[in-house]
Amino acid sequence: MGQPEKTNLEEARGWKGRFFYVSLILGVTFAFQGSRGIWEPDEGRYVNAVVEMLAHGGWLVPKLHGLAYLDKSAAVYWAIASGVEVFGLNEWGVRFAHGLALVATALLVGAWVRPTLGSRGGRIAAAAYATALFPVVAANAITPDALLALWTTAGFVAYWYYRSAQQLRARYGWALALGLALALGIFTKGTAALIFAAPIVLHLAWELGPWRMLRRLELWLVAALALGLGCLWYLAVGRQIPGALEYFFDNQVAGRLWKTTYQRNSEWWKPLKIYGIAVVLGSLPWSLLWFRLALERRSSRWRELLAGDTLSRFLLLASCLPLVVLSIAKSRLELYALPVLAPIVALTVVTVWRSGMTVRWRRWLLLSALALIGLKATAAALPTERDSRRLAGELTALGVGSDACIDVLDDKAHGLAFYGFRNVSWHTTAPETYPYFEAPSLLVDDLGSLAQSCPGGLFILSRAQHLEIAAQDLAARDWSCARQRVNDRFDLAHCRPARDSAGLTRGTPVGDSPAGSATQRR
Repeated sequence: MGQPEKTNLEEARGWKGRFFYVSLILGVTFAFQGSRGIWEPDEGRYVNAVVEMLAHGGWLVPKLHGLAYLDKSAAVYWAIASGVEVFGLNEWGVRFAHGLALVATALLVGAWVRPTLGSRGGRIAAAAYATALFPVVAANAITPDALLALWTTAGFVAYWYYRSAQQLRARYGWALALGLALALGIFTKGTAALIFAAPIVLHLAWELGPWRMLRRLELWLVAALALGLGCLWYLAVGRQIPGALEYFFDNQVAGRLWKTTYQRNSEWWKPLKIYGIAVVLGSLPWSLLWFRLALERRSSRWRELLAGDTLSRFLLLASCLPLVVLSIAKSRLELYALPVLAPIVALTVVTVWRSGMTVRWRRWLLLSALALIGLKATAAALPTERDSRRLAGELTALGVGSDACIDVLDDKAHGLAFYGFRNVSWHTTAPETYPYFEAPSLLVDDLGSLAQSCPGGLFILSRAQHLEIAAQDLAARDWSCARQRVNDRFDLAHCRPARDSAGLTRGTPVGDSPAGSATQRR
């Protein structure tokens, strides 16, 4: 009679444990997920392109203010749009897919270590990833990084189960999963995804030997599937738009590895600062356990574990090798390192677990979750000039209607389209230095078409110094402007071309291209 009661008690405790970890992961991920406004410039770019896709179609080629925007593939826009289809065009809807990516990545981390640590260890590892700083920040920001972390982690896990599969059918099944994960990574962020495939290739070559690895047919199928499916979108766009393939190579290969034209921290000393922050601060609070291991003089035991444990060695390789490649490359941003945080957190949990160090996991997880939820709430409540929702409210308070013609000059306010302003264009007072595929035009080149399409006048939103330059160009072409302050960042000028006694436009602006039209790079 005692044994069934004990089994029921264990089952009850197991359900309570699973409920705790699932609630923790979902709570951290989706609490205040839609409370914060859209921040410029990154989130504004993505939602602007999604608004245009939803309004006008054109799902193959993302467009920013009507200009082909090929810096990122369509994967992130389709993911955003899927959330909008379910929850509507709001902050919650556009961030839902990224939250879902965090949950899925956490579950994959748990599946990765479960064969080694058991069910409870897997749940702890999953919750640890979901309560690390950078994964939560990335899931609350609309960029491709959370999606790329999902696919790279899926690739790591598929490989790990592939190498241990005993039956041929299971081996081919996991190889198929690996190929699909790599393909989705390439589709999401181009050749950058291959950086995170390097540990898989190196580890497998070490275990099997290079020649034996090359003789495995399923691995050739993995490569064909990854490159064939992953490159489909790039080939389709290249076929439709002349010069797109050359731009993809320049932007995603040359621009990341050896060129400095994309202005992403190319100085030689930047990797230590950028990726040091990404690894140490990004994996908080779990990086604190590294120092605790060192303080408790368990470093020798740590080294023994790494030397004798296959999983730990692979986790270490998956953590370090991509960081080396990212450091050598000339294009560097903190969130580029997000995909290595899954193996780093998993390695931390595995090492601490097997070292015998006492950790009150639930307390750590709960405190971290509360801190991160508080951080998300603070970000939602804290006023910032990057908030497009705040800017939209300020323009509305100044009497600018949703149908008014607004031109953002020499700055970024892409999110205004998300908040209902339907006629927003984007121009510059000098040639754009960033190598967009289609760069914004000079304002003076489009004044003719702007005068025709904006009978109520043109609202120019810009910083004070840029408005001064624009005012001189406009005055030279018989435009008059009334100017007012919007906030600490922006001024607003309401400009109209002068008219003669018959009510006809008297100014003669240069150019006659469509408002916001592009100047091709090539």
